[in-house]
Amino acid sequence: MSYITDGMSINTLMSAVNGLVMEVLAEHTVDDCGISNQAWFYDLNETLENAGLQLLGTGHFAATYRTPDGLAVKIGFKREDSGASYAAYCRSMVGNKCTSKVLGIRRFELVYIVVMPCYDTYRGAPERTVNVLHLRAMYVIVYKTFHNYDEVAITVDQCIKSACVSFANTPKVVEEYKECLTRGTFRAELEELFKEAQEVHRFFNGIASFDIHEGNVMLEHDLNTATGYRMIITDPVSWSNCGEDEISVDYIASSLIG
Repeated sequence: MSYITDGMSINTLMSAVNGLVMEVLAEHTVDDCGISNQAWFYDLNETLENAGLQLLGTGHFAATYRTPDGLAVKIGFKREDSGASYAAYCRSMVGNKCTSKVLGIRRFELVYIVVMPCYDTYRGAPERTVNVLHLRAMYVIVYKTFHNYDEVAITVDQCIKSACVSFANTPKVVEEYKECLTRGTFRAELEELFKEAQEVHRFFNGIASFDIHEGNVMLEHDLNTATGYRMIITDPVSWSNCGEDEISVDYIASSLIG
């Protein structure tokens, strides 16, 4: 059995993880139900953890593990899943600060694998930080960008007000909170998050549906920011209910380069 060790190159890491996956999946079929409910996942998880990986969480079609040297490895068990297409998009957006930083992505025979930095969860973050209002403003910006059901133009100021209203019970306190959120460099950071969220929305709009909730954004420690955190948009798109057939990662890649 292969073992995952510190200092592996990204390509070696992805190949090693795929080899471990193949050892288990060679004798099983992946169904459309959630992977954690499928019989083979227990065996796979045990194999990966024995090899040195730590399970961070599962989605419907994917599982994410932490390597010994602190990288996140996402294994997608549906090769044409939207997660692979979004990862290809992120890889092309060199210089973006608020979308996932993709260190490696490869599609294998049965799965695709993405390697990223290991971010912190947003869900539960207010329990460990004093910047509750600031984090809420970041999340409101992302949520409203992707779930703009009325299809009217939204602004950063509107998102800031919505975040403040959710914490305050009087107009006076709302105004005090709004002033707090526009102080220093934080307003510029919100503008940057808003811009990058809009770019993702524009790119996938019409070919995917959007699924933003507290589990689909994460936090990156960054001491150069006003709060010490930067919000990362990790998994905003879905092929479910998009009104079209599944769209391959090859289509997305060709769109980006052509």
